[in-house]
Amino acid sequence: MKKLKRIWLGIGFFLVFLYNLDAQKPTEKFSFVFMTDIHITKDYHAEEGFRKALGRAMELEPDFIITGGDLVMDALDCDYQQALEQYDLYLGTISNLPIPVYNTMGNHEIWGWQDKSLHQEEWEDYGKNLFKRRIGQPNYSFDHKGWHFIVIDGIEYNDSTGYIGWASDETLSFIKNDLRKVDPKIPIILITHIPLITLEAQLEKGALAGNHPMEVIGNSKEVLECFSTHRLSLVLQGHLHYYEKMEIIGISFITGGAVSGAWWKGNYRGTEEGFVLIQINGEYYKTEYIDYGWEVTK
Repeated sequence: MKKLKRIWLGIGFFLVFLYNLDAQKPTEKFSFVFMTDIHITKDYHAEEGFRKALGRAMELEPDFIITGGDLVMDALDCDYQQALEQYDLYLGTISNLPIPVYNTMGNHEIWGWQDKSLHQEEWEDYGKNLFKRRIGQPNYSFDHKGWHFIVIDGIEYNDSTGYIGWASDETLSFIKNDLRKVDPKIPIILITHIPLITLEAQLEKGALAGNHPMEVIGNSKEVLECFSTHRLSLVLQGHLHYYEKMEIIGISFITGGAVSGAWWKGNYRGTEEGFVLIQINGEYYKTEYIDYGWEVTK
């Protein structure tokens, strides 16, 4: 009788374990849009184009939008007033959307790093400070329907080029500290402007070519190692303006094209102006690049 009781207790504990394991898995359906490299400006009918992209996105009924950086045409090499005007244009365009917009900082949101003539480092909004003041912190995370999202800053100053792709100690510490609060079984989506992994250089120059330090995060291995005990499912990245999708060791890396195409001058290397739709079903997902129908206005 005691043996039978132990068997039933064992079965009970096993069923509770299975229930708890299953309860941790996401079960809901939702979708979101990843829009990168918008490069809004008063030129090239960019505001009209961005509004068209947003309109198409809203037709898809996403829960939210994540932007992938390069929201404005360029604040790296312009005066302060021009930088403010670009930020105002971007923020004004998204201000009436009925869903949340989660922003990623791109290199072109950073003010003054490529203009050494104006001594802009004396200004309070120099560098990343303008983004922090107008939009928010470049490293942050949020949860949605059983999925965890981490948005990171992968850009550092470089004296010769203005910037390089690099995850600072601050960014690496943020990721590690954030993951301490995340159950290892929860699927994670990581968002970065500058890519962690890309085939761009190999496509342009051949299989032995290396990537330029301005086009990838140079210490990407350190970034990915932060997730060694967690379930990183998808990396969304921008910067390169073309659509690229690859899967390595169970992680999908998607470079999300560009809302602006070739900076509002047409498509870029065969990638039309567009954005990525991500559809989640429980712990699974599928992605689609959406050409929203923009044509260059002569």
